[in-house]
Order: sequence, then C-alpha cells, then structure tokens
Amino acid sequence: MRQATLPPKLLLVASCILPLSSIYGQSEAPPEAAAAAEPPPPLPAPVEAAPGRFTLIEDFTADTLAAGEYKIGADAQLGLTDRVMIGTDAIATVLGAPTLGLKVNVWEHGAHRVALGLRGAYLSRNTALWGDLKEQFRALDARIVRPSVSWTRTLSPRLKLHTFFAKGLGKIHAALSNEGQRQLWQAKHPGSDYDHRDPETNAPAGASGHDTSTNQAHSTSRRSALAQKTIQVQSIAGLAQERFQLTGEFSRSSGNKVLVTSDIEETRIEALKSNFFRLTVSHQWIWTNFQMRVGFGPQYYVVGGTDLDGEVINQSGWTPASDISFYWRF
Repeated sequence: MRQATLPPKLLLVASCILPLSSIYGQSEAPPEAAAAAEPPPPLPAPVEAAPGRFTLIEDFTADTLAAGEYKIGADAQLGLTDRVMIGTDAIATVLGAPTLGLKVNVWEHGAHRVALGLRGAYLSRNTALWGDLKEQFRALDARIVRPSVSWTRTLSPRLKLHTFFAKGLGKIHAALSNEGQRQLWQAKHPGSDYDHRDPETNAPAGASGHDTSTNQAHSTSRRSALAQKTIQVQSIAGLAQERFQLTGEFSRSSGNKVLVTSDIEETRIEALKSNFFRLTVSHQWIWTNFQMRVGFGPQYYVVGGTDLDGEVINQSGWTPASDISFYWRF
C-alpha cells in the first residue's frame, strides 16, 4: 500500500506557520504572568514621614527631634536619636545662666505618646553677664532642677491634645543692694519719694497698705513692674515654677497650626509668690526650615508677699498675655 503524503506546497506552508505560531504564542502570555516577572517601581515615601516638619517640637508636646536634627531659636536643641534630644535655653545661657535640658520619648501606643523632660539651671552674681548686676544685687544664687511630663493624644488626623506639667525644685536666693532696691521701688512707683516711703510697708508715704495694693492693681505703670519681674531674676524664675498647660492643636490643610492654650503657673522668689492664669489663641506658620508662632489672650495674676525691695505686695488684676515663638529647624 502507498502511504499518504502531503503535497510539497502544503509542507512548505506548514513549515512557515509553526514557527510563527510559537512566536505569537509567547507574546500573548497572560498579563498576570508578565506583571509577576517585573516588580513594580517603589512608591515615593510620604512627605510627612520623611522630615516630620509639620510635627510640633515644643516643651508641651511629647514629640522629639529626629536623630541628627537640630533647631535654633530661644532654645537650641539636638536630636541624639529619634526618641532622645538635648538642648539649652540659648538666651539664658548667653546672659550667664547656663541651662541644660533633656527630653525622652518613653512610651507610645496608638494615639498616645508620653515624654519625660529634665531641665537644670545655675545662676550666681559672678556668672551672670549683665553689666550692672553687681550693683543691683548683693547676693544672687539659684540652682534649679525642673522635671516635666508631656502627654500628646491624637484625637483625629487634624486634631491633637497636649497636656504638660512641670515642677521646679530648688530655691532662688536673691538680695538686692541698696541701689537695686531703689531702682526696683522707683520702677513700681514712678514720681514717688523713695527716701520718705512708709517705714513698715515700704509703700509710698501717706498711703496705707490697702490703698497701695488697690492703686497698683489699677495702675498700668506700676502693674508693669510685677514683683516676679524683679530685674534680671525673671530669667531664672521661669525654671523655678510649677506649671500646668493644656493645648489643643488644630492642623489646617496647608500644614499650619492653630493652638488654643490654657496655662496655670506659680512662681516663688524668696518671700514673694505669684500665680498666673492665662488663655491664648495662636497661629503657627510652618515652612521647610522655619517656624513662627504668634498669639494673644487675657491673663489674670495674683501676687502676694514681700518683694526684694522690702515692700509688702498684695495685688491682682488682668493683663494681656502673648504666645510668641520662632526657630529654625534643620
């Protein structure tokens, strides 16, 4: 029997079609297999996760600088790790009151973050660099340690609540010289005769203690020299106070912040005690390397005791309060 054979022309066509079908078969592989062969390009990192420029790094927040990051303003601070940073009160240090600070992020869980802080300062008549300090103070010595705790809770993607408490430990020993007493007294009672003041209360002559306190509470010129502003001691007194602060932080779509802050402070200098209650509303502008905050509000104060010039103080009243800060962050 004869075997069936294909005509030569059909053999030639089949030999051309088979290679072409194998080529087109490879190009028509399922799209899932092609995607698995080549990994997708990596997604860009979120802007917020990289530098964290929109995160507030303040005493009253539980956030810290990143490792190697630093900021320069009223405070100079450096991030040692992503949870630990150190710093100094730049203004106080330049004026001769060395100040060191430490802040550690100790706990973070979900929407909660807690940080512990510790600041210490030293000031004496010999270390301070104010030109007329030796004339105004007969004795000046302050060694202050102030532990603090900050708790930040994220309520929503655009709203945070910061709770801050600090307690100053230590005493300020300050005694004015005769010239310092005269200058302080005259700043509180412009136009009055210092040499003929009341021998018991050191108030202006002819005024009772009650009248003096009433006049001081309603006199802008006298109220501006509240006793806790006792000349240069004011710089160090900020560390020797008990302070509780509650701040609401609202983030705008631009990344800037609106802060509403309630603050209670207590300060002691020798036999003088002052309490402040303030409420401020602030706006914080944030750029890549620079931040600035400006805010205002009312403040109620109560001051009682004996001032460094020997005058008995008993006054209270309302004054304007401000919340101003600016710094560079790199």
